[in-house]
Amino acid sequence: MNALRPMAIATCIIFTTIGYSTADQSTQDDPAEDDQPPSTQLLDQDTPTASSIMDSQHPSAKQLLRDVLIQLPQEHLNINGDISVLKWGSGVQSKLRFTTSLNLSVSPSLAQYTILDTFGRELEQLTITRQKGEAPEFSYASGKPLVLRPTPNLSSPIRNTELTWFDLTLSFLWWIPEAEVDTDSIRNRDCYVIIVRRPNDQSDTPTDEANKTNTYTAAKLWVDKKAHVLLQAEAINHDNQAIRRLWVKSIKKVNGKWMIKDMEVAGSSADNRTRLTVRDVQPATDHDN
Repeated sequence: MNALRPMAIATCIIFTTIGYSTADQSTQDDPAEDDQPPSTQLLDQDTPTASSIMDSQHPSAKQLLRDVLIQLPQEHLNINGDISVLKWGSGVQSKLRFTTSLNLSVSPSLAQYTILDTFGRELEQLTITRQKGEAPEFSYASGKPLVLRPTPNLSSPIRNTELTWFDLTLSFLWWIPEAEVDTDSIRNRDCYVIIVRRPNDQSDTPTDEANKTNTYTAAKLWVDKKAHVLLQAEAINHDNQAIRRLWVKSIKKVNGKWMIKDMEVAGSSADNRTRLTVRDVQPATDHDN
């Protein structure tokens, strides 16, 4: 993983809401087409301090995760965007589309992620329901038309991308944090660094060595000290090796908070990347499930 460039993880493809006064800070004019590394200044110096930081004492890892999750929108939203497969120096190689239906205001909460081709035809779909205090439930469908099938290894790349279902859904934000909180600096931003461990009750537990090498068992997260948003993450396998990285390309300020607009992910080679770009976010209507 030494060849991998720094990365930061977005607080989901769900975070650019509409109907608010927002300010973009992008690294490039067209984040889906550029071939440059991330900006060295993702957040300005006036980023609001998270309400949980009342003094210089470190918050707990559990509190940090709680603060990151608070950033998630509670209203029922429909999100549309692009997934671009990139090769360093050669630009975009192929594209897919995605839609997300997110509703965290209900119990159990519901999030549905659909992968489509460039013509808008559905290819794969993962639905996650979460009841407080219980393990998440996953439901997977694929084919034309979509048919329910066994849930795949959620650590495996989706189609020809570097993006996994765990990356797309940011499932590790709900994993179990270790107690230790370290500090680090990412592109001139001071961060807290924590490790989260994957619960044993989640799907796709590998049974062979090859799958163990490529399956997430933990994640290392870099959380901005002032804003308590996730700036960087590494996926860690059974051998405690970093196997995938994600980073922020551009962000958007919504109601005084920084949210992610674009993110990238790279696997074993930094030359091959996948970029997620949010194009449109709309409140769900009464007709949406």
